[in-house]
Amino acid sequence: MAEIQILEKSYPVDLPDKVARKIESTINDMLEKIKEELDTSIMSDILCYGLINFAYLLIQEEQRRAKAVKRLDSMIAKLESTL
Repeated sequence: MAEIQILEKSYPVDLPDKVARKIESTINDMLEKIKEELDTSIMSDILCYGLINFAYLLIQEEQRRAKAVKRLDSMIAKLESTL
């Protein structure tokens, strides 16, 4: 199990490490750009919060895909063993 660190918080995720690092890098880069571009801290906080929620949804979707791939691999292995 990998961990994704966003704004100094770690979130355990059931994803391959390479995928977790890519998500972590992308989200943290976007958060930095938001903070650089916006003058008002309230708008920055709102956008950061929204981005973190989006990241959470993205992580959940990636975890579902990873589980689906594992199930398919298992089914294929069972089918191959019966042939």
